[in-house]
Amino acid sequence: MSWHSVRRADTGTPIIVAACTVLLLMVLGGAGYLLRPDTTGARRAAASPAAGTGPGPPGVLTRDGYEQLTVGATVAELLARGAVRAEPSACGGYVATVSPSVRPVFANGRLVLVWADPPVRTAEGIGVASTTDQVRQAYRDVRTLPSPDRPGAFPGMLAPENDRTYLFLYDGSQVQKVLAGYTADAQRLYSGALSPC
Repeated sequence: MSWHSVRRADTGTPIIVAACTVLLLMVLGGAGYLLRPDTTGARRAAASPAAGTGPGPPGVLTRDGYEQLTVGATVAELLARGAVRAEPSACGGYVATVSPSVRPVFANGRLVLVWADPPVRTAEGIGVASTTDQVRQAYRDVRTLPSPDRPGAFPGMLAPENDRTYLFLYDGSQVQKVLAGYTADAQRLYSGALSPC
């Protein structure tokens, strides 16, 4: 298409000028948006991935999983990605290949939770050996769960966001276990209704 063919019939003014003006206004409007302070947290929420879009940076546990271990993925999808491999002697029949410090928990053929051992931590720096005070500082909406009525079970703290959560199991004032994944499944695991395998 040549320059001459892009003209409005009524005035002869190039349409490209109007398009550039609109583009310039969009850029300037966007720059103003970036410069305005965010008092609602909306920009942070918009910048973070939606639940289920995938885990975060390498080596970091998110509510969506760990590296290629994406909560909600099927066993077949994780096998195809190389994120797990079949291991008949393993708890649940599969082991994570992305790190020896994480373990998958499946329900109905889907990854529902990820156990994380040291050195794996959340983006906020919480992991095994963190204190419960550090958990409360990192996650303002954290809820302390009622103590489980099972011998040897740790008390827990749930840090949910939408349908995903972190579950921190602690002994006294120190985190002993960290899980991430679906809130409903974390609650089922905590209550003993879901096998940790």
